[in-house]
Amino acid sequence: MPNTTYCKEWVTTDEALPLPSQPFLTAYMTVLALVALVLGVTIRSLRPQAVRRLLADAGVAMHKVKKTATEIERKIFHLCGLLVPLTYQLLLTHGVSRGFCVKLCWTITVIGVSCDWLRVHVPFVRDHWPLKSILREKEATTLCGGSWFSLGCTLAIQVFAPVIAMTSILFLVMGDMTAALIGRSFGQSVCSMKIGPGGKKSVEGSMAMLLIQFVCIHPDCFVSKLACGFSGS
Repeated sequence: MPNTTYCKEWVTTDEALPLPSQPFLTAYMTVLALVALVLGVTIRSLRPQAVRRLLADAGVAMHKVKKTATEIERKIFHLCGLLVPLTYQLLLTHGVSRGFCVKLCWTITVIGVSCDWLRVHVPFVRDHWPLKSILREKEATTLCGGSWFSLGCTLAIQVFAPVIAMTSILFLVMGDMTAALIGRSFGQSVCSMKIGPGGKKSVEGSMAMLLIQFVCIHPDCFVSKLACGFSGS
């Protein structure tokens, strides 16, 4: 019988791009986290009226300005999620084993989800929850997005190689933030088609998410060039 194969070679070893170096990954995550920190501090320093005025000047419809301003406050806090891949990379760079990182992530996730569960079911915890001002209405009776984010990060770190896990978390943080802000600001302004579960997502927000994810991994993006300079790559 002839030798039949069902596998196809999509790319040769010579054609495949090499994985980024550890110094580059460390510099990249550090630069991205610093940029996010500066952006967050700058926005938080503005008064609510100033933020709404900037949104209106940017072309956001007046009936969307208030909700968009609230979403910005929420998503600025979500930029703290960039600390997850940064911390992971720093631990690996300093010789900490991947197994220890996985155990650490599970410990933090279990504690965080347990606290969130108490927030939902114990009135005293709910009334004194430090971040209740940025919770969505539906999160008053269910686990918040932070719990699911923590669980997703932990599973990614346990299942996948560090580069894949960090890229996935980076995509989630930047993609979710961009999709939410653009969707809130300009959703259904250009395309009236609704997508996603229950038709709650917009084409504008989804395209913005894909764009920012492409920019994040493009070698010529601003953050990549800065990381190359810091790492000497």
